[in-house]
Amino acid sequence: MQFGKPIGYCLIFLGLLLVVLEVYLIFGASEVPPNAGPAAATAPRPARRDSYIPLMCGVVSLAAGGYLLTLHRKRGNVDEIQPAKTKSGLPM
Repeated sequence: MQFGKPIGYCLIFLGLLLVVLEVYLIFGASEVPPNAGPAAATAPRPARRDSYIPLMCGVVSLAAGGYLLTLHRKRGNVDEIQPAKTKSGLPM
């Protein structure tokens, strides 16, 4: 694959971004407005089925990026075509 390394790095970056977003949504974001009163602060947060979609997409993206980087590292420079050389050994 010609662009395996840059795409792998982009997928890893996207995966990390999505995982950090999910951690922020779970632990950092408060859904209680600041002037809602003390009763609203103790109320449980509503559970949603789709709240873990960024985490799942992030993990899949991390795995795909890692796979592409591993695949690129295993193949090495075999995919690259070397330029033809003249009799003196210099590339054309």
